[in-house]
Amino acid sequence: MEDSIFLGLNGPLCLICAVVNVFFIFCLFCPRNGSKGVKQPLKTLLLVTVVCTAILQIFFVQNMAMGSSSSYTTYHQILHIILKDLVEISMTTTVWLNVFYFSQIVPAKRAFFVWLKANIKVFTYGALVFNWAFLISNGLLDIFLILELPQNASNITGNSTDTDTQVNEIFFLAIFVVELLYLFLCLAVMMVSGCATVSYLWCHMKNVKTNKLSSSLKSQARVTITGIVQTVLYSLCNAWIMAYMLKSVLLHSKFDRKSHIFYTIISLYSFGTSINLTIGQSLFRERAVELWHKVSHSRR
Repeated sequence: MEDSIFLGLNGPLCLICAVVNVFFIFCLFCPRNGSKGVKQPLKTLLLVTVVCTAILQIFFVQNMAMGSSSSYTTYHQILHIILKDLVEISMTTTVWLNVFYFSQIVPAKRAFFVWLKANIKVFTYGALVFNWAFLISNGLLDIFLILELPQNASNITGNSTDTDTQVNEIFFLAIFVVELLYLFLCLAVMMVSGCATVSYLWCHMKNVKTNKLSSSLKSQARVTITGIVQTVLYSLCNAWIMAYMLKSVLLHSKFDRKSHIFYTIISLYSFGTSINLTIGQSLFRERAVELWHKVSHSRR
């Protein structure tokens, strides 16, 4: 991808995403008069997602300001790991967002789901803490191995260097496989909870006449559609991250040397997530309409 195309595409995306994120955070902490605002744990889930996307945009702007380089330095490797971990935290947080919607929409019949519905806050916070600990520790191990490789290459010669390099590559591969399994497990949870919610709403809506749909049912359908869109975004971004990790760790390919495609895919995911969550939440839609009316009246 040419530098001009990269800047022309990602520059506007970063700007729009930054505006949406600021509006998102403003709505979370400054609800409308008379509105109760977003309750926990939904507020935490949304906040974590938007903060991750905001930090991603900061890294993108920094990278574009510094300019691109054809050389793949240790700094670029560490930056890639940080970006990868941030987007994975954002992705897996939306998994628990789907689980939260599932617990609130689908009636609990089995013992586990009854417990989940009654203890959704504890479950959500526990899942988030485990998620952060797992992904951050994985990222720190990656960075440690990257920093160790040049030291081994410069301080050790002969067969010892080859042995240490092979050991590091085995560790890289082990981390890659564990992370791959975890992301696919999260994807499976996201798809199962989403499909169960869609199935319940579809059966429920078939028994209700179209002109008699309640506002709560419409709201449930809306957040379910948001979850479906987020699952698609998760699947596409997850497939690219896995392909990129496979290329970097196992194949040592020279494809995308400037990392333009890597940054663009993550930027598109961040943009799509911010827009999708903003549209999917009635609080943000209503606040956007209110602000639009105020701006329109002020111009008259």
